[in-house]
Amino acid sequence: MITDYNKFNESISNFDLDKLVTIINIKKTKNGDWVYIDNNKKEYFLPKSKIDIITKIDDNLANFVNSGNPITKYFELNGNEIVYAANFAVDGVILRDGHVYLIERKDGRGWALPGGFIDAGDSAKQAVIRELEEETLLKKENIKTIKPLNIIRANDPREINFFTYPFVITIDDDVELKFADDAINSKWLFLNRAIKNNNLAFTHHIDILKLVDY
Repeated sequence: MITDYNKFNESISNFDLDKLVTIINIKKTKNGDWVYIDNNKKEYFLPKSKIDIITKIDDNLANFVNSGNPITKYFELNGNEIVYAANFAVDGVILRDGHVYLIERKDGRGWALPGGFIDAGDSAKQAVIRELEEETLLKKENIKTIKPLNIIRANDPREINFFTYPFVITIDDDVELKFADDAINSKWLFLNRAIKNNNLAFTHHIDILKLVDY
């Protein structure tokens, strides 16, 4: 397990998170190409021939963003043309007495580690702390330790290239965790049972739990 956060940034990240952008508008050209527009009005061009090869895009996603739901994307460019795209997330493995904390997602996918997307301007560590505060109502001051695991490829249908930064978190013994509006339940589960659980929302969560040295 990597315990030095600075070393973590240098050793396992092949991505510059400064390339994350906040997309607030998406439009399709007459030729079927796509243009992403960020919150600084910069445009990113995606040829239709690259759809489902570099990134996923359709009318539903465009309508979602254009209705006031910005998304964060990672783009590598040649001029203004997108040559590589990815989504980045974080996952929090909260541990106590051999148990891991799980939330039951409201979308019906099942049980999951709390986490979410990295926003533009965030570090991975900042993002996981924010997501834990939002999803488990954990206060930052109640975190005893926070240690990164290796970045892994996530199994998520929303993007071709999807990666997550998992963190192992320990908290004060007397802290009571809850769940927010995007969940319907929560529980502490033995780590080994969680690894064998076939009802986890994402298979890469099992991959994350197998990395935990506890």
